[in-house]
Amino acid sequence: MDAPSGDPDRKRRDGAFDDRLGTGRTSGTLAENVHALLRSGGGLFLFYYPLVRKLYADAWTPVVAYEALRAERPTLLESAEHGARVGRYSVLAYRPLLTFTYAVESAGGPGAARIRDLSSGTEERLTEAPEAALEAFLTRIRRHPGAPAPDVPFVGAAIGAFSFELAYGGKAPVIRGPATPEKGPEGAPRAKDARAKGASAADPLALIRVFLPGRLVVFDHLTKTAAYVGLVPLSSPELGSAERAALTEAEAALEAEAEAFVARLGKTALPALQGDRGEVPEMPVTAEPVDGAFVEQVGSVLAAVRRGAVEQVVLSRRYEVAGTFDPFLVYRYLRAENPSPYLFLLDLSGFGGDVYAGSSPESLVRIEGGRISTRPIAGTRPRGKTPEEDARLEAELLADAKEAAEHDMLVRLAEDDLRAVADPETVRIEAYRTVERYSHVMHLVSHLSGRLRREVTPVEALFRLFPAGTVSGAPRAAALALIRRLEPEPRGLYAGGVGWIHPDGDLDLAIAIRTIRFYAGGATVQAGAGIVAGSVPERELEETRRKAMALLRALARSTAHAEPFAATGKGHRQ
Repeated sequence: MDAPSGDPDRKRRDGAFDDRLGTGRTSGTLAENVHALLRSGGGLFLFYYPLVRKLYADAWTPVVAYEALRAERPTLLESAEHGARVGRYSVLAYRPLLTFTYAVESAGGPGAARIRDLSSGTEERLTEAPEAALEAFLTRIRRHPGAPAPDVPFVGAAIGAFSFELAYGGKAPVIRGPATPEKGPEGAPRAKDARAKGASAADPLALIRVFLPGRLVVFDHLTKTAAYVGLVPLSSPELGSAERAALTEAEAALEAEAEAFVARLGKTALPALQGDRGEVPEMPVTAEPVDGAFVEQVGSVLAAVRRGAVEQVVLSRRYEVAGTFDPFLVYRYLRAENPSPYLFLLDLSGFGGDVYAGSSPESLVRIEGGRISTRPIAGTRPRGKTPEEDARLEAELLADAKEAAEHDMLVRLAEDDLRAVADPETVRIEAYRTVERYSHVMHLVSHLSGRLRREVTPVEALFRLFPAGTVSGAPRAAALALIRRLEPEPRGLYAGGVGWIHPDGDLDLAIAIRTIRFYAGGATVQAGAGIVAGSVPERELEETRRKAMALLRALARSTAHAEPFAATGKGHRQ
């Protein structure tokens, strides 16, 4: 993944650092403003002091580092740009200092956020809407005024996940159950969905889970170096004798940790991936969605399109697979089979969540230095078995009027979203209808960008673009209403967002597609297709199967691995 800037001279987008502390002032020292806010009951704050140990890393890889740190249950973020080039940075993040969870406490009820400070054991509850609560959480994270700005990316960024159901305004999604016959929007009975009774659905009540890691290992693949980073939590913005003593002790501890980490790396042997890349073992699906139900849903959307209620709706199907999996091993196969711009192994099990492995091709939103961008993907063909067939399918995709119309509609939606948060004259299309190839499919992709307006915060921009039109539809509100009525279960993380967000205003979130969720006793895979005028239900059905195949294949390869890992708990090795 792309990294937040580590430039110590970079200013905030709006130049109003103190305003983000809620003081309403742009004068006075940081310590004075923080003390004023604390006296006014401003809530829980964490001042971190980053300590950095630089290491040579020409013989290390992020996956070997993960294996060495496996007991810590780290989160791993990587990138293979456009399925080929390796991104500059990879990061492992673990030992949360702060966690933020926004959840609804009862079905249909209002939501609330909980901020936990694991360094002090304190907790704060916020009853604001999700957007305001997330803004408040980010104001709680502050680099200590006495600390130098680190020259390492990701330091101080919160990492985590945003559920698709966040699109419904922070209220609990309607949970109908997987096998309940119900009237669809056209008045026709819904076909029953053949899911395993009692299978674990995605957690419908948690809408946001993010954490501030206290430890980071950041790989710079350009310089062949790594940084072992520790964030020391301090309770005061002052740097008195007590704080200096704590830092001296923390520096010695971090030095010992870094040495132990290097020693573990030297002893870590990572088993090679097994099997011929061309051989695909069978992956028994415990609960597969009924084809007839999906065809019915497509018919309902097409009727709504004919009435002019919507232009497009993205419908998805979920596959459930029973078993005990090692998410790290699955992730290794997934990144080998389907390298993508956003690769992640996200472990939220330490504060009530699950574990996710993903290989997403699509950016939800990226903000860097006040510049906002998004990359809508719409239009799909299968990969060819030969270079000649690949070229033929690409030409077919580029010439397909239906695919072009669908893509253009979603580019317009993305452009409208950007114009709502960026200076309109700065919004431009950087790339248009380019073809990108992945393991099982190829896609049409465009790239749009603009300059964020001074009065718009990055969190406001994120919520404006959420969820992406490419996983919901257009117009967005009407498409979301149909998805809620037609799909039998909440999506959870699927089609939501995964990535990082920094209090300084930068962020980078992928759309959570091509993502596997692991839970106690199994895993889920979900894939969708965009339904527009002219869609053929059977063809859309096949598209969902092709998209799910790379994920099911990674699960299958992991179970056939010659040296399977024992797994417990949330489906990952303890």
